Amino acid sequence: VQGLPHRFSGSRGLYAREEVRLLVSFLRSLANPDDSVSLFYLVASEVYGMPEGDLLRLNHYARRKTRPLLEVLRGLPENEDLASVSGKTRAAAARLLADLERATRRRTGEVLYGFLQWSGLLGRLAKESSAEAEAKVRNIARFFEVVKAYGDVAEHDRVPAFVAHLDLLREAGDDP
Repeated sequence: VQGLPHRFSGSRGLYAREEVRLLVSFLRSLANPDDSVSLFYLVASEVYGMPEGDLLRLNHYARRKTRPLLEVLRGLPENEDLASVSGKTRAAAARLLADLERATRRRTGEVLYGFLQWSGLLGRLAKESSAEAEAKVRNIARFFEVVKAYGDVAEHDRVPAFVAHLDLLREAGDDP
C-alpha cells in the first residue's frame, strides 16, 4: 500500500514464532533430557550463543557415542576428547545446565517466567522498543495464556505434562 505504514505478519502460527519456539525448546529440554534437537536449538539461540563450530562438534560427538547432547554437555568439564572446546562454549553450557537445574519441579508458568528473567530475553525485548520486539512480547504473552489455561485445569501442572498437552493441541491443529 503506497505511503501507508504496514507490516506483513505472515501466516505462521504462534508456535512457529522464533520467540515461542525458544520457550517450547526450553520446556522440551526440561521434559525430555533425550531431546537433543530441542536442546541444540536452545543452546544455539541468542540466549546462550554457543559458537556454531563447537556446537556442531559436540552434537557430532553425541551422535557418534549414541548419547543425548545434554549428557555430553554435562560431562564436558571432565571429557578429555573435548578438551579443546572453547571457554565461550563451556560458559554457555554451564549457564544452560544451571537454568535447567533451577527450573525443575516447578509449575510451567513459573519455569517460563524464570527462564525469561534468567536468560535476560525479556529485558532485551523491553529495551529494544521496536515493532518487532513488541510483537515478540505479545507472542510470548499469548503463549503464557496457553500455559495459564493448562495450569487452571491440570491436576499436576509440571513441565512434562504440559509438553505432552502442547503436543496434543498441535496434533489437533491448534496453533493460535
